[in-house]
Amino acid sequence: MQSLLHEGDQRTLNLYFVPWKNATKGGFCTLPWSMGGPLDGCVIKSNTVPGGGHSYWSQGKAAVHEIGHWLGLAHTFEVRDPENPCDPTDPDDGVIDTPKFDYHHYTQEMKGTCHLDLNTCPHLEGKDPVHNYMSYVSDECATEFTRGQVVRMYEMWAKYRAILPEK
Repeated sequence: MQSLLHEGDQRTLNLYFVPWKNATKGGFCTLPWSMGGPLDGCVIKSNTVPGGGHSYWSQGKAAVHEIGHWLGLAHTFEVRDPENPCDPTDPDDGVIDTPKFDYHHYTQEMKGTCHLDLNTCPHLEGKDPVHNYMSYVSDECATEFTRGQVVRMYEMWAKYRAILPEK
């Protein structure tokens, strides 16, 4: 489907909304360093758009999350060692201003709610990123990227997507 409908080059964001019945995620996107091609873009679960009826992703923010990946962002809970998610030396998502947190605890506490004071790594600076688009939170909670994430998206755009492919 993607290769038939794809338009443009790596600078063109192609969004495909599909009725995935059994998918547990809101979608997926190619990463900027994948260097384009006919499969470049994002596939989004169609019931996550406004009026789509998904239980906690119903405002279209699953698409915002996935486009974050297309622009080079990782999940806020990316870690090298899942057994030690609060390790201050772990580069996690590669963005300095997204606080570390214990995703295992987070998923139990956060399912469809916005716990503003949740701090699963109390010995580190910052509370859990319960409003971050790149966390797995309900659309009601997802309202922001950090400044560092915005900078990273611009950097990844300039490095991988804004350049014209060599012929």
